[in-house]
Amino acid sequence: MTPQEEIKSIMLKNGISFAWISERLGTYYQKIQYYVEHSKRDDNQLYSEIMLLFEKHGFVTDSSEKCATLIELNFRSNSKIGEELKKLNDQVLIDIQDGKFSPDERIRMRYRIEDIKKEFNDTFDKLLLLTHGDSNG
Repeated sequence: MTPQEEIKSIMLKNGISFAWISERLGTYYQKIQYYVEHSKRDDNQLYSEIMLLFEKHGFVTDSSEKCATLIELNFRSNSKIGEELKKLNDQVLIDIQDGKFSPDERIRMRYRIEDIKKEFNDTFDKLLLLTHGDSNG
C-alpha cells in the first residue's frame, strides 16, 4: 500500500474530506486532493503532516503497536544479517584456504550470496511494509 493509498483508506473509513484536512493543515484543498488521488511521487512531509493529524484526532491509533513490531523486526533483522554474514565469512575463509578459488567454489559462493541477498531483501521488504502498511498495523 502506498502512502497515498493509506491516507485514502483512512479517509474512507472515517468519512474525512479533503477540505477537512486542508483546513487543519492550512493549505489548499486541491493540494491534498492531488497528492492523494493523482501524485506519483512521495511527499514525505505532507504524508507525515496528514498522518500526525489523523493520529491527533484518533483516526490512527496503532502507532505504539507499529513501534513494537518495528523494534522486534529490526532486532531479528540485525541478528539474521549478522548470522548470514558470519556464515559467508566462514565459507570465504574455507574456500581461499588453499590460495585458490576453484570454479566449484565460485559457483557455491555465488549461490550462497544469492540466497543471502534474497533473505535480506525479504527482511527489508517486511520492514518497508511497516512504514507503508495500512492503518491496522
